[in-house]
Amino acid sequence: IPQGFKLNEYVLESYLKNAVSTFAYAGVFYNKIRNPRPFFDYLLTLDYDFRFYVFTIKEAVFTKEILNYYKPLLKEKLQVRYNLDRHNLITELSAIDFLINFENSTNNQIPSKLIDYTIAKRPICSLSFKDLKFKRKFDDFINGNYTDSTKIDIKEFDIQRIAKMFLS
Repeated sequence: IPQGFKLNEYVLESYLKNAVSTFAYAGVFYNKIRNPRPFFDYLLTLDYDFRFYVFTIKEAVFTKEILNYYKPLLKEKLQVRYNLDRHNLITELSAIDFLINFENSTNNQIPSKLIDYTIAKRPICSLSFKDLKFKRKFDDFINGNYTDSTKIDIKEFDIQRIAKMFLS
C-alpha cells in the first residue's frame, strides 16, 4: 500500500513563463545515490542567465556542502530556500518553469518529490548521470521543449483510495 496524499488541498500559482529561465529541485542530495555534481558542473558552463532554486533542509550536511561550494560560483543563478513546509513548497514549485529530478542510483520506489512535482503541475526533467545525454535533455527543457517530461499517475496515491485499500 503506497503512501497517501490529499491531492486537492494545495493552492497553485497561475503559471506564467518566467522572464529568466527558472527551474527548481526540492529535496536533499546524497553522496552515493543522488549526487548532483555533474549537473552543477554543467550549469557552470552555461553562458546565459537562469535561476535554479533548490528547496531543501538546513540539516542535510552533504546537501549544504554541495550548495556552499557552488553558490559562490553560480552567484544569483543559484537560489537556496530552506525548510519550507510542504504546502508552501508546492505553491512555490507551481510558479517555476520546470522541475528537476535527479534519479537515484536505485529505483525501489517513486520518490515523494515526484508526487509533489506532479501536484504542482509543472514539467519534470528527470536526469540520470549514468546517461551521458542528460545535458541534451536539460537543454531541451531550458529551451521550452518538455516532450520528455516525466509523467506520474498520482491517482494511485489519493488518500481516499489508500484508505479504502487499508480497509479492504
